[in-house]
Amino acid sequence: MQRFIPLLLLPLALATGLVQANSDIESQRTSAKALIPINSGISNQTAHGVAYFPDGKHYLIAAYADVSIFSTESAAIIAKETIEPVFAGNSPSDPNSTFGPYLVYTGIIDNNTYYYAAEDPRTRPYDIRVNIQQITPPKRLHSHRTDYLKSTNSLRVNHTYINYPGNLINWHTGQEYPVKTFSPAGFDHALTDSGKVFSRSRLGNWAMLYDPLSDSRIEWGMDMIPGGTALTRDSRHLVVQDPDGACRVWPLPELKPVQRCGHAPWFASAGTVALVTDPAGDHFAAAWRKRVQVYQVEPYQRTFELEMNNNVLAMALSANGRLAISSQQDAVEVWDIPSRKLLGRIATDTYPRLLAISPSGDEILVDDKTLLRLRVPEPDAHPQE
Repeated sequence: MQRFIPLLLLPLALATGLVQANSDIESQRTSAKALIPINSGISNQTAHGVAYFPDGKHYLIAAYADVSIFSTESAAIIAKETIEPVFAGNSPSDPNSTFGPYLVYTGIIDNNTYYYAAEDPRTRPYDIRVNIQQITPPKRLHSHRTDYLKSTNSLRVNHTYINYPGNLINWHTGQEYPVKTFSPAGFDHALTDSGKVFSRSRLGNWAMLYDPLSDSRIEWGMDMIPGGTALTRDSRHLVVQDPDGACRVWPLPELKPVQRCGHAPWFASAGTVALVTDPAGDHFAAAWRKRVQVYQVEPYQRTFELEMNNNVLAMALSANGRLAISSQQDAVEVWDIPSRKLLGRIATDTYPRLLAISPSGDEILVDDKTLLRLRVPEPDAHPQE
């Protein structure tokens, strides 16, 4: 019997460590500095999309009918695209439509380039435009029109390609390639820098990485129904999280060894999930209900974990290891992963699902009833141990 004592004591030791970790987290929350409101450039408005450019000099705010680029230093508008003029000259086939043209998707390509997709619901079939914009000097680099985009969830654009289900287009040359996906609705759709397209089956557990340029693919069964997926920046790892808390990491294209990044508790039911990678692709953060865990990809290891007081709704991870977390009717927090320190916090009684963090981790954008831009307090020069 004596040989089994360490096994019997192991759960107690783990529980004791968790209690100690939670105690430290709550202590930090009690003494946390407040995130500092700063000028966002807009007031009394909600946002449909927010993002920082890679160099941190600009940020993007997307609304219902326009997309604006702001200077991070001054919060002044650098560029603005209004959607209505994009469809000037259209003859509506449904003149009684109560909806005018609107923005459906935005994204950032590099420090000086962004894109957006807009839709005119007054026409049949819908007129959908994808515009690629340069900030300085102001210039439209490319405009693509389609009328058969079945889901905006699947639209992706990068330095070279525009992709939506069925098609990959080199927007520099105009060359098109047919694309094979598991679902035309683009479930968990992703586009790599080299033009490969990731998709998964709608109701099953199959995943596929397809290369339109060579008409080749890899397919595999994930043994789980994803609640969320994330492809690392270098497209070398796929992270998949089940709504019951299970989590796995597949290296691509090898598919083995598969790493675990979360276990489903016994008799677990579905819960909220959130999954993000950092801009470099070195780390990812996975949240299930209140639990948050951060992992380094190579060498594979968990580097940080905590629990929020309520379900996690959104996260954002900076390249220098700062993690922003929003939870429902609880708080928005920013943590420094290397030091395991809480840098700033604000309480909220809403459901902030829109969150972005600057590349240096010194400020965040969060939609909390209205859009807030918040500065992260500087950490103490000589923190108390």
